[in-house]
Amino acid sequence: MRYTFTGAFAPHICGLIEKKQALGYDYHGSACILQTFDKFCREQFPNETCLTAELAMKWAEKSKTEQNLSRLNRVSVIRELAKHMNSVGEQAYLLPLQLTKKTGRHIPYIYSKEDLSKLFKEIDSLQPSLRAPTKHLVVSVIFRMIYCCGLRPIEARRLRRKDVNLFNGTVNILESKGHKDRIVVLSEDTLNLFKSSAIILAIRFQHGRRRMKTADFAAHLTEFLSHYLPELKNISTNTISSYCDAFRLFLGYCQDVEGMRIEKLSIDDLTPELVDHFLQWLRIERNNGTATRSQRLAAIRSFVKYLQIKEPRLLLNFQQILAIPVKRAERKAINPLTKEAIALILRQPDTSTLSGRRDATILCFLYDTAARVQEICDLRIEDVRLDYPASVKILGKGRKTRVVPILPATAQNLKKYLTEMHMLAPEKSHLPLFMNRNGQKLTRAGVTYILNKYAKAASVIDPSIPEKIPPHLMRHTKAMHIYDADNDLVHVRDFLGHSDIKTTDIYARSSLTMKQKALERVSDSPVPSMPSWQKSRSTMEWLKSFGSQKA
Repeated sequence: MRYTFTGAFAPHICGLIEKKQALGYDYHGSACILQTFDKFCREQFPNETCLTAELAMKWAEKSKTEQNLSRLNRVSVIRELAKHMNSVGEQAYLLPLQLTKKTGRHIPYIYSKEDLSKLFKEIDSLQPSLRAPTKHLVVSVIFRMIYCCGLRPIEARRLRRKDVNLFNGTVNILESKGHKDRIVVLSEDTLNLFKSSAIILAIRFQHGRRRMKTADFAAHLTEFLSHYLPELKNISTNTISSYCDAFRLFLGYCQDVEGMRIEKLSIDDLTPELVDHFLQWLRIERNNGTATRSQRLAAIRSFVKYLQIKEPRLLLNFQQILAIPVKRAERKAINPLTKEAIALILRQPDTSTLSGRRDATILCFLYDTAARVQEICDLRIEDVRLDYPASVKILGKGRKTRVVPILPATAQNLKKYLTEMHMLAPEKSHLPLFMNRNGQKLTRAGVTYILNKYAKAASVIDPSIPEKIPPHLMRHTKAMHIYDADNDLVHVRDFLGHSDIKTTDIYARSSLTMKQKALERVSDSPVPSMPSWQKSRSTMEWLKSFGSQKA
């Protein structure tokens, strides 16, 4: 926010605000007081160019209706202004310190249950008017919010629609006292009150003068993808991109197969039958697997959950869409690479060249950290700690951060690479850790190309190594190697950044090495050893008897 000062102290006031904001203070409230002070000086001391004792004491006088705290705030700000002026060589009167001290602590009035009952009874008796048709709903909700959630009045007044999540019953309080944010959980009664009020307001809005057009699908979808997901839900760009692909296919299906005009598409057209036909089309016409269809359905389900509050009149329709079952794809067995195969691949880059040293470092990072390929691409120099013990901070799936250790050899190679590229300077810490020739961060396709380039070279030496290796296989391989080294499954989960150990459980089921070790621990097996039939005389005679009987 910009402020305008035209009085004699304007340069000093602007200097104070700039200094405070440069130190990280918001200083909005104090700036508003200084704006009032600037007007006060122009009106009552128009010819005064110095901050005299008379001017300062006149400003410090308490009005009849002013609270003690408000006066203290006014005095404290002007005292700070005087200090600032003195620091730059301008003489200014410094108000006594005792004027800025509280004389006594305010004892608040505690409402009894009877008081609260009477208060809310009066609030609920409010009647709507022509100028304020929703007054009785708003006042009823806001006062219950203040009481039930312990909000400050200004926090309740500043609440925006997007700050209240009616899905999980939470309220985001942003930039409160001390510039702190917090999340408040609504009680069941308050949440139900919010929902009922939202439904009534939605109905009024729908039948009022500001009624939304019928073709509202595009407006809701744009709000969902551009504002709700990235800003309110903090969804990653990769997930949003996947959702965009899903809706691009869905809109194409509506237009080309169902014959709907996209520009005329309405939320009313989003029916469970339409979604079910779309999923069948993906399976039959596009030959999409179960996993792909589940991803497309997940995008639609997320959009429908968002629409439940926006369009409550279609709640039943939305619930039927959410009831469409998500088919689970068959989990394939993991066939990890051997340690020998990994070592052979890592030896393929030509470390005599700069690009070869970069590629070798990327491959080591990909295996050592068991990071997803996108996580490798998103790494910045500041995310890496090269001092012992070396580690890397990874921003993973679901915006979750984890710290993964780096082996000394990999850390040493990375340090040499960054030193050679002159990228260890503090001003370059924000740059991508791995870049292409154009100075841009590597893409997923770029990392895949690098891995397959050296996998193909290794397959010439060892035909058991596939020519093409998906980067995710390196993650699986590292996880299997960690588990095969007798590490607990919980450690593997934390290393990979899984939120649920059920996801990590696949490595326990797939580890042939651990199964073999478990079998070998059973030393007292009841299975008898069988003698060789060639050394058994009775068996040989029995076999020979077949020939004599046939003759």
